[in-house]
Amino acid sequence: MTYPTITDTDSKENIQAGIEDKSRARSSVDALHGREFSNGRLFKDVADGDIVGVLFILPDNAECYAFLDSFFSVTGKSYVRKIDTVSIDSNGTATEENNRLISNGESCATVEYGASVSGGNEWTQKVIGSSTGGFFSQALSPGTADGPAIVVQPGENVYFEAENSSGQSIDISIDTDWTEIPLDEVPEL
Repeated sequence: MTYPTITDTDSKENIQAGIEDKSRARSSVDALHGREFSNGRLFKDVADGDIVGVLFILPDNAECYAFLDSFFSVTGKSYVRKIDTVSIDSNGTATEENNRLISNGESCATVEYGASVSGGNEWTQKVIGSSTGGFFSQALSPGTADGPAIVVQPGENVYFEAENSSGQSIDISIDTDWTEIPLDEVPEL
């Protein structure tokens, strides 16, 4: 590994720039190996008070770790949250993932909408949007040097949900992006 050269007194800026350069380079290599995936679900006309969500599952027999990002877009005030290690009470509808290489590879993970879940470990809830309408978006797990993605191991899951609290029907989209790294390339955790 090479470290950034520190050229001025503000070493923090130089180190941050070096990390960001390495992050972009790694992402490009992973994309070329067919390891980057994307998935999204648009929920139209979500009634006030209703909750919608997507469930990211990395099965026990997965041959990879996943570095998972999430992104919410709403047209009105919503409470959004991520919950890990939920109990799956009933399965939802599996959605098709998109490989960023387009022509190569299936994912180790699955993403479902409409699943019924309970329990789990809730991360900090956020509010986005406003009651007066408009378009708003929020990343809950930005995969940048400032905020690393969630690391998901085989046998784990993460549920992303949004609750409409705008006082009207709104549209909500929940996007998940992840990079899969084969188990044999990562030292045992």
